[in-house]
Amino acid sequence: FMLREERSRLCLRFGGYPGTSGDGSGTASLASCTDEADHRLYWHLANRRAGSGWCCSGLRAWNTDQCLQGAEGGKATTTVCDVSGASIDGQWAINPRTSELYRGGFCIGAEGGRLAVGACGG
Repeated sequence: FMLREERSRLCLRFGGYPGTSGDGSGTASLASCTDEADHRLYWHLANRRAGSGWCCSGLRAWNTDQCLQGAEGGKATTTVCDVSGASIDGQWAINPRTSELYRGGFCIGAEGGRLAVGACGG
């Protein structure tokens, strides 16, 4: 699935390549959603839930080893997925009521095309 930011109508696009990351980390930024053949626009659920072992506690860039970690410098950050679910840094989810990307009380949002972590609902 694609992750589209509501106000700008832009999608989260992974900036790396398919497969295993060479350095273990990556970034994603907002981009046009129109090229449905661009696999870097797609994400899927990933990682086990700590405690239960059931799926899923994170969001993974399609056909990569990279999971959403946060946002810094105007871009989303990714790192190698912890499929065990033990790392809280990778436990981002989509709020079913608000469609916000959240972890705990924090959400990833966009302001002027730049991504940042902040309070949810803002």
